Amino acid sequence: MLPSDDDEMVHLVLIDNHVTASWNDGGTSFRIQAIDAKFPDMTKIWPTRFAAHYTVKRAVLMETLERVLIISHGTDNQIAHFEANDGQLKLRSQDPVVGKVEDSVEATIQGEAFHLGFNVRFMIEAIKSMDGDTITIKPTGPSSPIQLESDNPNQKAIVLPVRVASASNQTA
Repeated sequence: MLPSDDDEMVHLVLIDNHVTASWNDGGTSFRIQAIDAKFPDMTKIWPTRFAAHYTVKRAVLMETLERVLIISHGTDNQIAHFEANDGQLKLRSQDPVVGKVEDSVEATIQGEAFHLGFNVRFMIEAIKSMDGDTITIKPTGPSSPIQLESDNPNQKAIVLPVRVASASNQTA
């Protein structure tokens, strides 16, 4: 939104809980106002205990998620399912028109194996915000938040799952 001319002056006016910015093009200005509310206490929603840890190579997981997204893209929710077992994370999705996809990623699996559902786009966006070679997926349960953590323990994200039928009831 800022002017494209690097030499143009931007005028800022600070009053109480808002700031107004404008510049000399004659018609552009915007106002930012502070929200007078308390930010949620993240410690109350961030999981601290995990039922499992699934560690995968970040680049391989991203490629797999992007392939799964192609099939789930036509659906309203872009939902994918994953199951952990035998050193693999299996990801699958289906669309009634396009078809179905199933792919797997090598994983180091510690703890319980779950059948989880999630929005592929949300998972991709969370992983894109991280760097490092590996991602650890830390489910807390089949219908609880999934924590993602990169090699850098300061890079974490939460992806909320979607309710899915048990693995034995799936036809994908």
